[in-house]
Amino acid sequence: VCGASRGAQSAPTCCGRGGGSSHKQASIDARNSAALARMDSDDSADDDPCEMCGVDPTTRASNLTKRTLMTNAPTGQRCGHRFCGACVERGSQASKGQGSFPCPALGCGAPVRRATLDPRRLDAIEVARDASARARTLAVHNKPRDAFATRRDYDDYLEERENVVHALTYGGAGADAAQKKLKEEAERAATDIARQAAQEADAARRRADAVDDDR
Repeated sequence: VCGASRGAQSAPTCCGRGGGSSHKQASIDARNSAALARMDSDDSADDDPCEMCGVDPTTRASNLTKRTLMTNAPTGQRCGHRFCGACVERGSQASKGQGSFPCPALGCGAPVRRATLDPRRLDAIEVARDASARARTLAVHNKPRDAFATRRDYDDYLEERENVVHALTYGGAGADAAQKKLKEEAERAATDIARQAAQEADAARRRADAVDDDR
């Protein structure tokens, strides 16, 4: 149809329409790509505003904020509120050298200091803390089932171990006690290991002496 039936004069017109259709499709594809990019951007945007100034620096520019929101995650008290860099600077300056300022969220008051700020969200922080606390705890609280007289004693031991992991992960009033208990258990385990090693060495010497006597 383009050139054979309408002649050479009509060919440019027909082909011109085809070219226009191609350009139109390219324009549609470009708009779709831009829309998808905006959706991806919206999905990845941080929807938590700064607890102090109320601005979400990832979605609205402000000369009072920096783009990165940080989560306050002290180990002694659960917080999880988010702060922009500028508000952290202002809060630190207002603390007059104390090194921290209280979280202004209603009912919180956890200390906010640079050392306790983390770019991750609170759930990601606590997952990492749980893994670390569990590894530390299992390194010393690792008695087998046959070390206990009853199943209930073993279950109580496992529950106590989980309580230590929880306290180390989330902090609070039990964190210091958990740290102390973990240290005591580590010292006890080290003593038991040293005692067992000494007993094995003594048994090896006795076996060697017995062999010498037989000769």
